Amino acid sequence: MRAAACVADPERPVREGGGKNRGATRIDRALDHIRDNYAEELTLAEVAAVVGMRGNAFSHGFRRATGQSFTDFVVGLRVDGACRLLVSTQQRVSSICYEVGFNNISNFNRHFRRIRGVTPGEFRAAARVKAPIAHARGRRSGAPAAELS
Repeated sequence: MRAAACVADPERPVREGGGKNRGATRIDRALDHIRDNYAEELTLAEVAAVVGMRGNAFSHGFRRATGQSFTDFVVGLRVDGACRLLVSTQQRVSSICYEVGFNNISNFNRHFRRIRGVTPGEFRAAARVKAPIAHARGRRSGAPAAELS
């Protein structure tokens, strides 16, 4: 064992449980960073560096913690953000595509359809049809029918 391995880094807090807990804390910090910046260009190497990990270790820890690859996680956040904008704004689909971090409309449409099963335009149209009906029945949009009084 090298002597340097026994010396604690004064810049890094010591946590019980050794490396596993520290790795989980780093992944939590990475998730916060990704959620705060998903609409920006994000790379695995950049996020790994932000939390002080090497790319391979970060990728493995990220997949273990989330059950998804880094790329799939970011794409999922972007599609979720697009869904919120499609329902709550009148912005053009192409504007939403770029606002949530996609670089081209074809890639956006492909990922959106893969995740949601419909195109962004179909998603918006379905949301418009459902919302007035839900409100007309006296329940919140998205509330299950069983909640009716």
